[in-house]
Amino acid sequence: VSQSRYATVHLTASERAFIIEQSKKRLIDFWKTSFFPKISIIDNDTIQSIFQDQAKGWEYFYKHYGQSFSSFSAPIFLRDYKFCIFYSDRSCGNKCGTGQLKLYQKEDGKWKQVETYCDWIS
Repeated sequence: VSQSRYATVHLTASERAFIIEQSKKRLIDFWKTSFFPKISIIDNDTIQSIFQDQAKGWEYFYKHYGQSFSSFSAPIFLRDYKFCIFYSDRSCGNKCGTGQLKLYQKEDGKWKQVETYCDWIS
């Protein structure tokens, strides 16, 4: 797994433009609970309403949903599905969270992480 400052896979200008264009689209309208049988799926509108209400926030979330939530982008595929770029993050409090933007390459039928472009923690 490469996590150096210097990319081992170079994206072309047109690939970078494609990624930006695709990231603006809402490609997945819903996740099915059957995909993830041991988790609860909370829609974005619910999350926004909890954290926009000053009387609710994290205390309400902890009491009704759990200790954290994760968000995922739709995967963006490049070069005939040889590469996939994917963003995920996890929020666990006002100043508690982590996120990653990673590039995966399909090798021998399996996705392997090859690059991290953004890896943050608070």
